[in-house]
Amino acid sequence: MGRVSGVFALFFMSLVANGVQEKLDIVVIMPGMFVEKNQYPINLNMTLPGIDIAVQSERVHGYLPNYELAVDYTDSECSLTIGPVRAMEFVMRKSVHVFLGPVCDYAAAPVARYTRYWDIPMLSAGTMSDHFGRKDEFFLVRMMSSYSHMKTTLADILEYYHFKHVAMLTDDDIMDQNRRICALQLNAIWTELYDVRGYPEPYFQDFDQYYLTQEDYKLMLLDASKHARGEYILL
Repeated sequence: MGRVSGVFALFFMSLVANGVQEKLDIVVIMPGMFVEKNQYPINLNMTLPGIDIAVQSERVHGYLPNYELAVDYTDSECSLTIGPVRAMEFVMRKSVHVFLGPVCDYAAAPVARYTRYWDIPMLSAGTMSDHFGRKDEFFLVRMMSSYSHMKTTLADILEYYHFKHVAMLTDDDIMDQNRRICALQLNAIWTELYDVRGYPEPYFQDFDQYYLTQEDYKLMLLDASKHARGEYILL
């Protein structure tokens, strides 16, 4: 089953389970353009025009010829709290048959867990963290490649060159989802190296670029270099 047919299979399962006959309610849950002065790469302003074009396209109506497609949307604020609350509001009103989003990992995780019990499919262009691959826990279709491809590629390169001692530095801020993505990516790599391949525990250090001085960077890099030294080993 291809990705497109799989997506519409989820749609139809939702329609049957919820007794839908004529109308399909699609709820888009994504961050607005700006939350706490942060601009997100996937947001309502950029996404809604494409969704509007899609629901009016002949191709989509060919898949769902007997249904009226109604799109509503709400701002998740990329929040672990706000995202699931917004989803629950639509569920309580019985005005949703499929969720598009959330896309921010922290907002998406609880919604993806609840949708399994609500029997409402969820599609997301985010959710690239490894833990979303647990199909027994999350009921969603991921439309983007996950971090698993990146982590295995990098681990293969390190293994090929026999680099065993790895230091990881990331600009991290739990309140800044754009910067938090870097930490999630490194966490996937850390897990692959240490838990899966048995590498020595990688050195890890986070920092905030807005507060470090040039001297701070120098000291941090010197410290990291002590944990990332290695010797090329000939086969």
